[in-house]
Amino acid sequence: MSTRRRRRNTGMQPLMSAGLLMFRDVKEIEKVKIPPTVTIMIGLAVPIIVILLYLLVPV
Repeated sequence: MSTRRRRRNTGMQPLMSAGLLMFRDVKEIEKVKIPPTVTIMIGLAVPIIVILLYLLVPV
């Protein structure tokens, strides 16, 4: 058997420092809720606008 030292509980645990644990005491900040269809439309509109600007505006 190997003799290992146990880690002391000083400092933050890895899950806490990585932000993977949620704390119940912290109030939830209101977030902007965007429906999935809007994000898909924005994702399609941006490349189309970029392509149109590339074709219409001379460089």
